Amino acid sequence: MTDTCWFCKKNPADGTKTIKVPFYKEVHREPVGSRVRIIWHSTEALIPRCSECAKAHARVRKANFIWRSVVIIALLVAWAVFPFLSGNTNMVCAVDLIILFSAPILLVAISRANKHYLRSLGTLPESGKKEYPEYLRLLGQGYVIGKGK
Repeated sequence: MTDTCWFCKKNPADGTKTIKVPFYKEVHREPVGSRVRIIWHSTEALIPRCSECAKAHARVRKANFIWRSVVIIALLVAWAVFPFLSGNTNMVCAVDLIILFSAPILLVAISRANKHYLRSLGTLPESGKKEYPEYLRLLGQGYVIGKGK
């Protein structure tokens, strides 16, 4: 493991803030009676991260959760309440369509704003772990992300 944070490329990595991504793959199959026994190999990619980037990632996760929850709740309330406020069914259909198309747009805008915030701090978003060499090497060797079987 490297001594520098992968996300900001400048601060020393904090071993307690390392991101551990589990991987597994099938390595062997052998018949056992009428069944097949599958042997799996598990490993993990350790992505070095400093405490500053870990804090920024935690803030973004929290902000994403809060803003997404607010948007979804507001849209659900508007969708549920508006028909009772308007007797015009054409208007209700139009509002439903606006709600249907605005929710994904708002959620994408929130994600982009959070990525912009991280860039302003000089750090990659947490999804930047997908570019870490060990992560890519394991995927290239046929490993799958997850805890395994």
